[in-house]
Amino acid sequence: MSRQLLFLLLTVGVCVSLSEGQAAYDQLPDLYKKGVDLALVQLKSHTSIPHHFLFFKSLTTSDVEAGHSVTYIRHNFYFKPTKCSKDTADPDPKRCPFRNDRVSTSGRSLTRSTDDRRQL
Repeated sequence: MSRQLLFLLLTVGVCVSLSEGQAAYDQLPDLYKKGVDLALVQLKSHTSIPHHFLFFKSLTTSDVEAGHSVTYIRHNFYFKPTKCSKDTADPDPKRCPFRNDRVSTSGRSLTRSTDDRRQL
């Protein structure tokens, strides 16, 4: 009985963790998502990293008005490895749960935004 209860609690915990990570990504403004996506591409390009990573949560965000219609946007966040390999085609957060035996990886994006264009 206790093994079944433990298995159920672990399964529920994984589902909650996955939905929190995906919900946190979905709630990001588009400009923040672009920075996270670019950081994920850079992380995936390293040959020494075998796991697929997903956005886990934001740590800090800041928008600084620099004048002359220029805004600097800084976003610090965590990625967390999943159980899927990085070569997984079209990874789905439901099929690739977060690994709890690995540490999170921090990321940062800095974006310069003007009225007419944005630079990542």
